[in-house]
Amino acid sequence: MNQTFRIRKTDHFLLRQWERGFSDSFINRILYAISNFEEGRTAYIVSLNTLKRCGETKKRKNLVLVMDGIVGVTLFYVDSLAEYFSKKHNNTKYKII
Repeated sequence: MNQTFRIRKTDHFLLRQWERGFSDSFINRILYAISNFEEGRTAYIVSLNTLKRCGETKKRKNLVLVMDGIVGVTLFYVDSLAEYFSKKHNNTKYKII
């Protein structure tokens, strides 16, 4: 596992970060916006305003960062949060930042 800021990254997280073109500095700015990490698997929904503050101005989608405590599981953009939670993860804890 690789480590950035306060988290450890799984191989899957690193692959998704690379595929989607997220730099470590961008990930660090997002992680800084998360005040503390929840225990267990949690989906952190990064709002458009937070993305803008972190330097992302091109995307018009919400970023979902899935963590298991301090371990980064995956990250991706979603068009519709309602669709994401209704189909796949209706019992996943989430926190909006």
